[in-house]
Amino acid sequence: MTKKEKKKNKILLIVLDILIIICFVGAAFFFLEPKVRNNKQKKIETSVMNEVNLLFDSEEEQMDDLVSIAVDPNANKVPGEAYEDFGIGINTDEIVYDENGQVIVDFIGSLNIPVIDLITPIANDDSLIAIRYGVGHTPESAEIGEQGRALIFGHWFQDYGRVFNRLNEVNVGDEFTIDIIENRTRYFYKVHKAISIDESELYHYLYEDEPEVDSEVLLITCIVRNNHWWEQTGRYLVYGELIDSKYIPPKTSKSEPTVVFE
Repeated sequence: MTKKEKKKNKILLIVLDILIIICFVGAAFFFLEPKVRNNKQKKIETSVMNEVNLLFDSEEEQMDDLVSIAVDPNANKVPGEAYEDFGIGINTDEIVYDENGQVIVDFIGSLNIPVIDLITPIANDDSLIAIRYGVGHTPESAEIGEQGRALIFGHWFQDYGRVFNRLNEVNVGDEFTIDIIENRTRYFYKVHKAISIDESELYHYLYEDEPEVDSEVLLITCIVRNNHWWEQTGRYLVYGELIDSKYIPPKTSKSEPTVVFE
């Protein structure tokens, strides 16, 4: 083998090594990036839930009506979210930015579905940014606890049990609660209908189909099979009828224990 051929083979080997490294890095990113993104989303979601719980654990009668966070609008995007049809959503002109260009997301309370071990915060809009960190209430729908139908959207996240990943396991007769910060009230709902629909039918079921009960909450998410989020086959809808409500009073101060001397 001549020196020229050896040099050519050496260059070829270097190119192959570079390609192997690129493939390895690409594969690592493909498998690790979703986990990293999910952990970032979940960290913010957990932080918001802690803040909501702190407000309800407060001893003050008057407390903040919202838990607000500032997030990068381009961070932690959910795969395929740009193609979502998640109701009317929030007008982009109404999105609130802080002085650093971060988006302000306000949370009004929390959703608790015991049958699927879910507790997650509720944003006061259903924008794509808001529902990266919990579920979102559509402002144009009825207020939670009031007459009519309140719409709550949530993503089917790949992480098992996160947000509405297991919503399809909720059945007629199951119950869930919603806690609202503003009036310190817990609303109790009982599922009276749970259906799967084609995505082309979504608008009809949300805005044209009349409620069957006086006050209800409709939970909506995607149907995703075999973790193939790019092959969404429809929507899963869970209808909950309001059956009760309860005021959550401020926590009372715990008195110091009395020391008794013998």
